[in-house]
Amino acid sequence: MTELPEGFGVALDPSVRVYAGGTVLVGGDPVRVLRLTSAGVDAVAALGAGGRGSPAARRLGRRLVDAGLAHPRPAGPQGRPDVTVVVPVRDHAASLDRCLQAVGGEVPVVVVDDGSTDPPAVAAVAARHGARLLVRPVGGGPAAARGSALPELTTELVAFLDSDCVPPPGWIAALAGHFGDPLVGAVAPRVRPALVEGAALPRFLAARSPLDMGRREAAVGPMRAVPYVPTAALLVRRAALGAGFDRRLRYGEDVDLVWRMADAGWRVRYQPAV
Repeated sequence: MTELPEGFGVALDPSVRVYAGGTVLVGGDPVRVLRLTSAGVDAVAALGAGGRGSPAARRLGRRLVDAGLAHPRPAGPQGRPDVTVVVPVRDHAASLDRCLQAVGGEVPVVVVDDGSTDPPAVAAVAARHGARLLVRPVGGGPAAARGSALPELTTELVAFLDSDCVPPPGWIAALAGHFGDPLVGAVAPRVRPALVEGAALPRFLAARSPLDMGRREAAVGPMRAVPYVPTAALLVRRAALGAGFDRRLRYGEDVDLVWRMADAGWRVRYQPAV
């Protein structure tokens, strides 16, 4: 079993109950019981205090994280992430403008126009924010649009962002520390709807949005509490993308991608603190 990288700590999942002087842990996703030796108890304490554990302790940390009993705590920032933001769009120039304004100009951005009926409007917004523009003359859906950008990228990480999303400052840096673990293929933030005073749909989405995976961090994959994460906002290791999105899918392409990544052995994390 591989170990967590040096400098990574762990935090036990809130579901975990500790018994017998710390030697028995009950919880996780799915629920299980793990019995620790006295050395294991010390290792969990060391990892919880900041990650300066021995290789054996870090192997235990990996086991806890993979079992959903604990969550990784990456080391501090490792410099500016090597990332490109990819934004698929079809018309909706005003939403794109808000999105790119929030992204800012610190990282390269590729806008993929997926067959807009008013291409000049999209082009004007991309130019105003210094984004590179790729144009698809015929719309193929988000999977095809994102896939069109991938051969043009050279950065280690790709941040997929839908054009109607408004990210907070520092969102990429806040997620990127997880990639200090070479097994992590993708990390997702929480996606929440913008509330509009008196509007019924945003209030409904605030309670039932299919993009909002909840407030608890988790490992992501089939048969887990968080089975998938949306690509409305997703930070991905380019090497983990494989063949990328299935362009035949108009919907569910994000579920398909995440499950193929998990099947290939990559870890996918959900980090709702962002």
